[in-house]
Amino acid sequence: MAIMFSCFSVSCCTVLAFFSQSFNMDAEAARTARESLDLVFHMSNILDTGMDRHTLSVLIALCDLSLNPEALAAIVKELKREPSSASSVPPVSSSVS
Repeated sequence: MAIMFSCFSVSCCTVLAFFSQSFNMDAEAARTARESLDLVFHMSNILDTGMDRHTLSVLIALCDLSLNPEALAAIVKELKREPSSASSVPPVSSSVS
């Protein structure tokens, strides 16, 4: 779960920049990637998923890295059900015996 939270801190531009550098995307491929993200975001809005571009771009990037899309969907559903992850984490005890 910690990996998932750290992935959500990556911005959409960072994800696109990473793929541009990693796969030597030319300008046309970068434009196509942005257009694809725009299309996915539009579909997300039609389906009323409540996801922003940032979240969608991270999920797409994870799928591109061969993560199981159904597993990612299950994680997203679980995270949406949790009221607040910060309030459910017990405080860390720093007592030394």
